[in-house]
Amino acid sequence: MRKKRESWAGSKFPEPRKLSQLLLGFSPREQVILVSSFLDSLLGDLIAKRLRQNKKEISDFLGFDGDGRAPAASFGSRIQLAYLLSLIDDNELKVLRAVKKVRNAFAHRVVCSFADEDVVEATKTMIDALERSGDKYVQSDKVRLSDAEWQDSKTKHLGLEEGRIGFFTGATIVLIVQMKKMLEPNTT
Repeated sequence: MRKKRESWAGSKFPEPRKLSQLLLGFSPREQVILVSSFLDSLLGDLIAKRLRQNKKEISDFLGFDGDGRAPAASFGSRIQLAYLLSLIDDNELKVLRAVKKVRNAFAHRVVCSFADEDVVEATKTMIDALERSGDKYVQSDKVRLSDAEWQDSKTKHLGLEEGRIGFFTGATIVLIVQMKKMLEPNTT
């Protein structure tokens, strides 16, 4: 029996505020796994949109049928392929690889937290890469923090485990929203 592919880009995908509230009800491990799964699914959708439109071949190649042995079924291979197809830029590549590092830490360790040195460094890498993107992710209707306010917030919150959890989920939600927009048909 074939597994049905999960696509979060469609109607199942919650709005950013709802997704953020939903994630608050989960443990840090569950938050990491969920947002990583959202990103993995969105990468698959973005790549599929760019490939020759042959559903069976795309499904076989990207592992949409549940076959983890497919050439581009893993999160890492999808990140690399999306970059090589110019679907994501250098900073998004760094963010996604940091997400993957954090996800692997939480998925493969019995005891893991946002206080672990490698998780702290990966979270900082994510934030730094998003900062280098400039205003790409700033919504025009949102009030933007001044540079001083942003640095104060970053210093205060990245020093605390709860703050790192918030930065991690916030950064991934920003990236999820951007990738979802990339899947929408152009209206020009």
